[in-house]
Amino acid sequence: TPMSSQRPDATASGALAPGALAPDALAPGALAPGALAPGALALTEKPPVWRSLTRSACLALLAPGGHGRVAATRRAVPVIIPVDFALLDDDVVFNPGFEQGLSSAIANSVVAFEVDQAGADGRDPWEVHVTGVATTLAHETATPRFRLSSEIITGWQGLLPRSDVT
Repeated sequence: TPMSSQRPDATASGALAPGALAPDALAPGALAPGALAPGALALTEKPPVWRSLTRSACLALLAPGGHGRVAATRRAVPVIIPVDFALLDDDVVFNPGFEQGLSSAIANSVVAFEVDQAGADGRDPWEVHVTGVATTLAHETATPRFRLSSEIITGWQGLLPRSDVT
């Protein structure tokens, strides 16, 4: 089928979809100085200062388990796969879901795992990355599970400036 020339933010009649920006909305001079484009977020605080975390601090952040992402390649195309994970000894154990193609992209391949989080108020963000070979665990369940050694682990914590209390 031929590719549609319709803009993704337009309806079938060519009208802009609700919430879409008109083509000239971001043209130079379209906004008053200091005004935000529709839908833009204002940054009210300084960005965090990132500091490197120790291996033990990274493992402590991973200890509760949760949700993360695995980066792998499938037929030479990068893919990001959401996963549930747990920490087993010092290794990350994760499940990519039921799709066979994703499991084959991960099995015995070099992958990158990433998890991040911020506090409920958006403060104290952190990220942990683990890179290594994902080995298949014994097929104890119908869904394959993989183990990733935490030998190569890095992490950062963002320290947001606090308002001065007077």
